Amino acid sequence: MKGLRFGAGLFLFFDLLYFDGMDLTDFISKLDANTQEVMDCANNHGNKGDSNEGAWTALETLEHVFITEKVVLKMMRMPGEQAEKEELFGEGKLNHLLAKREHKVESPDFLKPNGRFSSVEEWTSAFAEMRDQLKKDLGAGVLQLGKEQLPHPYLGQMTKNDWMYFLIAHANRHVVQVKELT
Repeated sequence: MKGLRFGAGLFLFFDLLYFDGMDLTDFISKLDANTQEVMDCANNHGNKGDSNEGAWTALETLEHVFITEKVVLKMMRMPGEQAEKEELFGEGKLNHLLAKREHKVESPDFLKPNGRFSSVEEWTSAFAEMRDQLKKDLGAGVLQLGKEQLPHPYLGQMTKNDWMYFLIAHANRHVVQVKELT
């Protein structure tokens, strides 16, 4: 298949974008669907329910998702070591690992909610803006994906492609958590 190469790993094939094996058009479609699901969850459940003793409220859980994505997107701009494969985990394995709600993981302090948002409306606005910027950065090649790997505190090394799939799987995990609170 013929295509044009734009920068490291970015190709244009008949209006489809590929990053070293990742179909960016497909990923953006999944990201859009996930964004809508997270926003619907926030709007339908974000103001309801109290947390159990020591657990986060719905809004605090959503804030954790926001903080985590902000940190991941900042980290994605850093260089990493090259892996042999484009994905060390892949979408399916990350979805499986993060869907296991019986396996609780303590978030590092810097990813814990701190009261940044006072309302679901404030959170949804900030989250939508961040996801829109992510899509723009991916489309413009500002955010480079591929085989570069960066460490996850519990899962170990993950490629930048893996990190993009992680964002969706992590958000899905917490959508379930928010729905359980209400």
